[in-house]
Amino acid sequence: KEVFKPGLVLIALIFLTSWTQAQKDYNKVYEKTFSGIKSLDVSHRRGPIEVLPSKNGQVSYKVELTFKANEEADAQGLINHFELDADKLGSQLEIKSEMNIKRWNSRNGNVRIEFSDGNKIKDIKDVKIKMQLFVPTLDLLKLENKYDDIVIEQAVNSPLNIKLYSGKLKV
Repeated sequence: KEVFKPGLVLIALIFLTSWTQAQKDYNKVYEKTFSGIKSLDVSHRRGPIEVLPSKNGQVSYKVELTFKANEEADAQGLINHFELDADKLGSQLEIKSEMNIKRWNSRNGNVRIEFSDGNKIKDIKDVKIKMQLFVPTLDLLKLENKYDDIVIEQAVNSPLNIKLYSGKLKV
């Protein structure tokens, strides 16, 4: 019995090590710039929003989707279900990030996701969607974030409206 227990532990460690080494890092970046914006409305989930002053008088964003996955098909499934919409109407801009997730289950850092269209992916880890916004002086800046922080470390000269669920605000 004494030899059997350490043997099982050793086998479990070898299996766990080979499984975690099989995961590959994925990184997808989305960037866009807009001019003539006076009002910005942003809705985001599952990652921080960082607001920085614009140096060129334009509104721009950089969204970085990062995660780890075992299978290429699961990685592509996650990337394909990520939507980033930017709708400009006159001087108003609305930016919305969405994953269309129906269920999100996480155990020991491994995530299983079921999307609204019924597709499922598994063995995904460390999913993070970081959004950086570069904004000039605006008439209104509205920020909404779920499941992560909003960070405004440098002064932004705009009236601010914030809606935050399960995250911290640093201004």
